[in-house]
Amino acid sequence: MPESTHHHHWLLTVAYLGTNYCGWQHQKNGNAVAQELEKILRRIQGRRVVVHGASRTDAGVHAEGQRARISLPKAMDGKKLLRAFNTLLPPDIQVLALAPCAPDFHPRIRARLKTYRYQLVNGPVLSPFLTTTHHWLRRPLNRAAMDEAAALFLGRHDFSAFRAAAGSAQPPRRSITLSEWATPAPAILHYRVAGPGFMHQQVRIMAGTLLEVGMGRRTVASVAALLQGGPREAAGATAPPQGLILESIEYAHESPAGSGINSPPRAV
Repeated sequence: MPESTHHHHWLLTVAYLGTNYCGWQHQKNGNAVAQELEKILRRIQGRRVVVHGASRTDAGVHAEGQRARISLPKAMDGKKLLRAFNTLLPPDIQVLALAPCAPDFHPRIRARLKTYRYQLVNGPVLSPFLTTTHHWLRRPLNRAAMDEAAALFLGRHDFSAFRAAAGSAQPPRRSITLSEWATPAPAILHYRVAGPGFMHQQVRIMAGTLLEVGMGRRTVASVAALLQGGPREAAGATAPPQGLILESIEYAHESPAGSGINSPPRAV
């Protein structure tokens, strides 16, 4: 007999525009993305179901591939669950796929790789269609210097200067496996960075520092010095949130694209 599609524990892949939300995680004042998912789960399960996310994106930050685990009191067919989510959720949040997982699966701790993309318009005009998803800089940028500085992030370094909160308990030594700029369209720049894990606002501080290099406000050599450790104020400004997208989160048990309900279910 074919394997049942009814399961209690699911790993979700979620996309959202963060413009109207205070972030992924619950906040006292504001509506969070996880809250919206929990509202739907309460409607279809009759009780509260906690959504455990893999990354705590900030207010205004977007996601193409956020991952989250849910454990349902009542087992549910995957296709029906996916349809219920995307019928009842607001249009700026959608569940792209779901797959069965183990009850104790931790989506943050088990993440193998997280990839972020910072999106920038560099030109005299900003299309109104890009205002909520791109940062805008009119001033010309030195792309060669930005490329050189971005390459310095590769490897394992002390990112103390790139951590938002002074005295944070988060370990500052982090590994970066991808750090590069691309030009997908005229006047559009994307900074893509990947690693097993990042500190709070680390990617936005890295992007802001690289933009300062591009504007001539700091040298490439200064970026190399930052990676020896140092105070937060030595690094660049935190880039605005609307340009940041959580592109994907990958796990060892699946392909980079993730396992969806339309694929054969795989154990986690």
